[in-house]
Amino acid sequence: MRAIFNFAIRFAVSMIVLGVVTVLSNIAYTQTRESILFQRERIIISVMTDKFLVQGEYTFANMSSFSRTQGLFYPFPVDSLHLFPTNISVTSGHKRIPFRRAEKGIYFAIKLLAQSSANVEISYDQPCLIPNACYILKSTAYWQTPLEQADFEIRIPPGIELKSMSYATDKVRESQDTLVCSFTRKNFMPVRDLCLEWNKKKRDTK
Repeated sequence: MRAIFNFAIRFAVSMIVLGVVTVLSNIAYTQTRESILFQRERIIISVMTDKFLVQGEYTFANMSSFSRTQGLFYPFPVDSLHLFPTNISVTSGHKRIPFRRAEKGIYFAIKLLAQSSANVEISYDQPCLIPNACYILKSTAYWQTPLEQADFEIRIPPGIELKSMSYATDKVRESQDTLVCSFTRKNFMPVRDLCLEWNKKKRDTK
C-alpha cells in the first residue's frame, strides 16, 4: 500500500495554528473513515546509488452523497541515515496540491465529489546514506479496509545490484539496460513495508 493516514480535526487545528486554514476551509469535520475509501495504488520506485526515487498514484473514493474535503497525512521513513525527501510533488489531474511539511511526512487535503473517485500523484526523492530504503505500506491498516489492488514496479539501473527485497516479484524484465521487477497484490492489507537493499556493482578491471 501506501501509507496514507486519514485525519480530520487534528489536522485542521494544526493548519489553523500555522495560518493556512484556507486549505481546509470547507473540510467535513464529521466525516468517517467509512465514507472515504483508499482503493488503489500504483508505485514506481527507482533505485540510485545514493537515493530512492518514488512515484505514486493513489485512488480515493467518496462513498457518501456529499462532496467532501479530506485531510491526509503521507509519512516518510525518515531517520539519521534516510533523510527527509526532496523534490516533493503532490498533484491531482495535473493540478498542484499545496502541502505542509511535518517531521516525518507531509499534510495535504483533497476534494472529492459525491459518489466519485479521484487520483492523487505523489513523487519524491529520498537521499540515503546507506544502500537501503523502505517504502511505507503497513499504515494501510489505518483505513481498516484492504486495497482493491496495488501495483509495484522497481527499477534498477546499470551499475546497481539489487541484494534483497521484502516482497517476491511476479515478473522481471530488462528495459533499455534497466532491470525492472514488478508485482501486483489484490485485496491487499500489508503486514510489512516494502524494503530494498542494493549494492553498487564493482567494475571489471580485467
